[in-house]
Amino acid sequence: MSREQSTTVPSTDVEGPERPAELSGTGTESAAPDGPLRERLEILEPILMDFGDALGGDPVDLGDLPFTEGTAEQLPASLFVAHDRTMLDLVAEWLDAGHHVGITSEAGSGKSALRANVERELGGREEYVVASVDLASATERRVHERLLRACRTRGYEVDPDDYWEVADGIPWTTEGTRRAVVDVAEQAAADDRTVYLVADGFEDVTDATFETLRAVADAGVRLFVLGRPAGRFRRNELAADLAAEMRVLDGFEGFDERDVAEYCARSLARFRGESFDGTPSGLFSGDAISSVAERSDGNPRRVRLTCLDLFTRAAHAWHHSEAGIDEVTVTTGLLDHDLGFETETAPFGD
Repeated sequence: MSREQSTTVPSTDVEGPERPAELSGTGTESAAPDGPLRERLEILEPILMDFGDALGGDPVDLGDLPFTEGTAEQLPASLFVAHDRTMLDLVAEWLDAGHHVGITSEAGSGKSALRANVERELGGREEYVVASVDLASATERRVHERLLRACRTRGYEVDPDDYWEVADGIPWTTEGTRRAVVDVAEQAAADDRTVYLVADGFEDVTDATFETLRAVADAGVRLFVLGRPAGRFRRNELAADLAAEMRVLDGFEGFDERDVAEYCARSLARFRGESFDGTPSGLFSGDAISSVAERSDGNPRRVRLTCLDLFTRAAHAWHHSEAGIDEVTVTTGLLDHDLGFETETAPFGD
């Protein structure tokens, strides 16, 4: 390949915030994007893979590249950015106190990543039992089964003699699962353990599942529900039923420039198999970091997609230049750079 020119801008010396001990969140919720950006990635796949190799990674497919991480449930803790400290501190305080929690926020703001982190953090502590469910596809029985299976991992099981039929710790009838949830929740409470049901997608909750949530809360299960603003009315209805036992929060703060810089550095460190030590990535210039924060309006999902777009443009420009990989710096000029699939060459940077 020919490499004709390279322009670099010194990167800013930015350190990200320290991750709090109990909870942290980020906004990477979706897999590699669909639509034009996905099509662009596939067209440029060989170039991107070469670029990744040159940067010190060992990508096998597009999903291994920085900023293409998969769903939040698979998101490693090494990519979490503690961008909304007030929210994180409040949530940690509420969970420690055993409150029900209801959070609504716009798409891409970090709800699913927060859910994954809550599951990880609480699931690793002896004083909690954690089950999770997606409300868009939830039924009464599915909610019960998730709770019963989670409790069973902690040693809380029903006595088969008390039920008509039990398979793998789950009563055969739905009426049986209702009683079983009460049974295992009481067992856990006797050991001073709190059972939490983490339920995402509250905007999609059906009337039947809503009543199921009420019922399991009455049985002693604590609820951690998340959803988009469309679910706020039902969330408030649930909060009214649970009175002073439920804490609610609407909206997260977005990423500022420091958070964007940390996210870029974490993503590149993980790609190279390194641990994040607070050092800026060096690949993204200060003006690029500022532009990502501005163009994304701080929405973590849009931050990721904007970074992915810049990364893709940088790979293409590097491929058509004479620059060594150490000379490459992602600048704001790339945001307006035409990838030019029809052309032989493309300028790098401004």
